[in-house]
Amino acid sequence: MDPQRDETIINEAIDLAKAWQNRANELLTAEEKGIAEQMMRLLIHPLDKVILTKMIDQSFRSHNPSRVADQINSLLRKYGVPDFFSSVDKLLVQMFLYNNNLQADPDFLMPYTTDQFLE
Repeated sequence: MDPQRDETIINEAIDLAKAWQNRANELLTAEEKGIAEQMMRLLIHPLDKVILTKMIDQSFRSHNPSRVADQINSLLRKYGVPDFFSSVDKLLVQMFLYNNNLQADPDFLMPYTTDQFLE
């Protein structure tokens, strides 16, 4: 094995990977860029990963919307609204918390909320 040749191959592979990634970034749609930015924010805030995982877990643990709403409400009150959420999602979470305090109909709220977690 020639260490100089190996180093050359490694550097060429790195340059090629950078070129491919740059091209892939250029081809992203606005929606995909938004999702990528949100995922980057998720990586920056490790506690948010814990909160999101717990929210998803609780969302699908029970088939009773009232129970799910209660669990999500409890998690959000304990940990707060995750920082990686978009401004719109943060507003929706605040509305969820407010409506949950008013004892809004969880059969109406929870399917939408659960769908948002899956997006």
